[in-house]
Amino acid sequence: MLFKQKTDTRNPLQEISATTTQIKETPPDLKITRLSFWEHWITVGLMYRNYRDSDPVFERIMGTGWRKPFSRFVRGPLYYWLLNRGYGLRAGKKLAGQLYLQHRKFLTHVNDLEINVGFRGNHYGYLLMDFAEQEARKRGYRFLTLGVTNSNIRAINLYRKLNYLDQHHEHFFLSRPHYRLPPDITPPPPGIGKISMRPMRRREAAKSLKHFFEIEQRASNPETARVWEKYYRPLLPDTAKGYSFSITIAGSTTPVAHADFFDWGARGGRWRFFLKPELWGTSEEKALLENLIHHTRSYTQLWLSFGSALHHRRAETLARNLGMVERDGERMLMVKLLQ
Repeated sequence: MLFKQKTDTRNPLQEISATTTQIKETPPDLKITRLSFWEHWITVGLMYRNYRDSDPVFERIMGTGWRKPFSRFVRGPLYYWLLNRGYGLRAGKKLAGQLYLQHRKFLTHVNDLEINVGFRGNHYGYLLMDFAEQEARKRGYRFLTLGVTNSNIRAINLYRKLNYLDQHHEHFFLSRPHYRLPPDITPPPPGIGKISMRPMRRREAAKSLKHFFEIEQRASNPETARVWEKYYRPLLPDTAKGYSFSITIAGSTTPVAHADFFDWGARGGRWRFFLKPELWGTSEEKALLENLIHHTRSYTQLWLSFGSALHHRRAETLARNLGMVERDGERMLMVKLLQ
């Protein structure tokens, strides 16, 4: 048997602390075991059933046309078999849920967790989350991470109850159809003279982005900054579809901010910028925001994202005073610090 896996006869549920679960009594026929090779085809099929018409991100990943059956029967099962450790929550002979874990250098990532139709409402999700935490602790890891669709409120509430922290996922949006007027007749903001924006080449921009990203993460998320810096660094915009700028304030040659612009053509564009924490919410940041908006005044739709959740909250009033409204992204990462 080329793909036969070693059978794990222990029941990990017996090792999970009852204080961390919401189940008063674990059914005697409920256990967690490794998935066999062929069961990955079954679990991917269950994903299609569980996520169909409810998770646009999953459907986009799986593709359309011929790509969809290819992902369903070839790419998906092989991906989960080769790059993950898969476990099944078994209620007798039935698969009540499944869990896929990826073990990295100092964290365990929950790549997928599902309770299947017919077994929901029994708090079985807590059992799988406790098991994932148990596996991370066995390896001496300090962090547990997972991705979640922001529209999946039920899952987000579960993870928050288990002390997971949200990744920064909010942004601001500005719609301004009146800006279809020629850009040269739009008056500059009064604070534009305070700000200097210098375009950067890609190598310099990469160093600048790394520097300011780390500054913001350590100020906003000191406990989990190590996770974001190691595994979830932001990427520069494509050379043909964006620009990076080093920003200084009048009277100084030391950069105080890094800004990236992503050009989405007819759909508009997005500013992403990182700023020294001592300037968050100040008049200098107000001048910076005005300058960014004026710099892309020919775009009728603009998105604006800050480098961290704390920075976002500090700048809320400034952004709203400029006519922007707050919105959520499609997905976010959540992280738990294991004590």
